Amino acid sequence: MSDKPTLPGKTEEKVIDVSLKQVIAVFGSFVFATLTAGVSIVLLRDHARYKRQKAVIDGITNLVLTLSQRNLELKPEMTMTKSMSGS
Repeated sequence: MSDKPTLPGKTEEKVIDVSLKQVIAVFGSFVFATLTAGVSIVLLRDHARYKRQKAVIDGITNLVLTLSQRNLELKPEMTMTKSMSGS
């Protein structure tokens, strides 16, 4: 036996051939997916904001209508009490 170190045997090279079309397609799909997700998030956020603003405006409108109806209902009573107290 020799004490001389031996080199490991040759291994097979594992090289994957990739065309430029495939690289561009993968990169393009990542860009498209990122843009789609970003646009979806923006649209959902804007839709939620629109719904909140619409709810606030509807609530204020209902409040104003309710108060104006109560004022209309209270005005005849107020005139009656004023005329009764004046007599």
